[in-house]
Amino acid sequence: MQADKKPDPETKEERKKRLHRRNMRYYRSLASPNCPKEIANLAVKCKGNSAQRSYLFENWILCDGNWGKSSLLAKLRSRNRNSKRGLRKWMTRAEMVQKWNESVTKCIIEAKESDEERARTEIRKHPECPQNKEMIQYLCLAEDTEEKVDEEELENVLEVSLGNSSESGSAESSSGREKEKKQKKKKAGKKKGKSPKKVKAKAKGKAKAAPKKTNPSAQEFIHDHAVRMPNPNVYMFN
Repeated sequence: MQADKKPDPETKEERKKRLHRRNMRYYRSLASPNCPKEIANLAVKCKGNSAQRSYLFENWILCDGNWGKSSLLAKLRSRNRNSKRGLRKWMTRAEMVQKWNESVTKCIIEAKESDEERARTEIRKHPECPQNKEMIQYLCLAEDTEEKVDEEELENVLEVSLGNSSESGSAESSSGREKEKKQKKKKAGKKKGKSPKKVKAKAKGKAKAAPKKTNPSAQEFIHDHAVRMPNPNVYMFN
């Protein structure tokens, strides 16, 4: 029996073309008249946010390109319901395969690797074992919490699902500003405390500059208090 022949490895050019075709299918799905209006409106809103674009693209992969079957569309159309809030967490390839399957995992990883911004922000080495390539982590959508939501419309689901990261960033920036203000106040207090010392130092400097009084020499004392007699070596004191 002949051994099964393995398929030829995909070349870089073939991979580039395949990813291009898939991306074109994704963009055509958003521009198609069959695209639900909720999804189309959401795509317009998330143009300037790479994390939201990635969230939308991953939902397209998970529904196999059929927006009508996506859980995201169900969220957008629901009102009073128990909804899962989309959370994103770092996952290894093995964890992604376990959660979904090999083909979906491959699509998600390729999407992140082919986009420079995603590759920079959504792919990282494992903090505890950075040299192990199998432990490379990818920031992926993981819906694992539920909560009661009562809204008239849910077109801002991306802001809700991804808002945690932006809130933490704003909190950090505000705390940073408060720290800067406190440091400035401390510096100002130190300067006020040091000013009297400087005045004293100046006063001491002036005192040092005054001429010192010295005891007069014997000749000066004789010259001031004695009258010279005819004999040059004899003096008579007053």
